[in-house]
Amino acid sequence: LFLVLARRYYERIQKILGYVVGVCLGLVLTAVLLYLLQKPVDNWIGSKYDGWQSYAGITLGVPIPLLTGYGCRNFVKFLVMFITAFAGA
Repeated sequence: LFLVLARRYYERIQKILGYVVGVCLGLVLTAVLLYLLQKPVDNWIGSKYDGWQSYAGITLGVPIPLLTGYGCRNFVKFLVMFITAFAGA
């Protein structure tokens, strides 16, 4: 029974899995981006805007993961290869 359902919903499962992995990749990308920009932006704006990281994290933490999830929804094989290569390095 499971094999019949798996073959029937193969493409749908692939798209959902690709979207979920893409969202996770987007969250990691956003976190790395904020981490890399933290010191230059702190030096540039000074102490007037303390807490800009949380505001930028919320502001960028929604659209970037959603867009990467949408863009990666058809590339499950490549995402799995990328993640295993990155985790193994």
